[in-house]
Amino acid sequence: MSGLSLLERPLVIFNFLPSKTLHPARMADYEPWPRACAMAVAPTTAASWHRHWSAAILLREGLHDMPVTDGADAGLDIAVLPQHALTLLVRRMGVALCAPRLRHAITGSSVRALQDALGPDVLHWIRDARAVHPGLPGAMFGDAAEARRDVDLAGYASLYLAFRGAPPALARRLFLKLPPLAAAAPSLSASMANDDIVHAVSAAIDSDGAMALARAVHGRPLAPVQPSGGAR
Repeated sequence: MSGLSLLERPLVIFNFLPSKTLHPARMADYEPWPRACAMAVAPTTAASWHRHWSAAILLREGLHDMPVTDGADAGLDIAVLPQHALTLLVRRMGVALCAPRLRHAITGSSVRALQDALGPDVLHWIRDARAVHPGLPGAMFGDAAEARRDVDLAGYASLYLAFRGAPPALARRLFLKLPPLAAAAPSLSASMANDDIVHAVSAAIDSDGAMALARAVHGRPLAPVQPSGGAR
């Protein structure tokens, strides 16, 4: 990879305007409401507010004088992804890790529910995920909503793990774009369920393996796989 130019817009935003990509679950930690209200009332001042708000975020995180200066840093192309692409990456990573449990879905209605909850390309990853990672063992999901919660949490846990050894300037900026792991699946009924999934991911894959998983699922144009009676 030749690397990103430090002047490319995605990297400029990543380095200097974290307020633009701050995950909603982190908003309350950075006193956004006065600034958000001001931006809503006077959109023409939004750019100025974002600069001030971002400076406050970077100062609080100890990143104000620590920009990413090497466009070839490992994982930078993933870290600067826009939110929708990052969410898709996390979902695919989670599906790959949870594929053994997802393969228990054998009826047409169950398969359709998984597609509705996890996206039209989920059957591709359920079918072919073994080539990426053997996955986490476990029982069949109770329903599509539970599958989505666990898939997303496994995906976020593995992405955090992938960047655990990355330079702080890179990793901490990326983490601002992700929900805290405790908030990644807030509707889980058991408080320990989150920890169980995170521990299972940590036991099944190391940082290098998690980065390899992220690379394996990143940027693949996938045609939806039509159900043929089951997800096997």
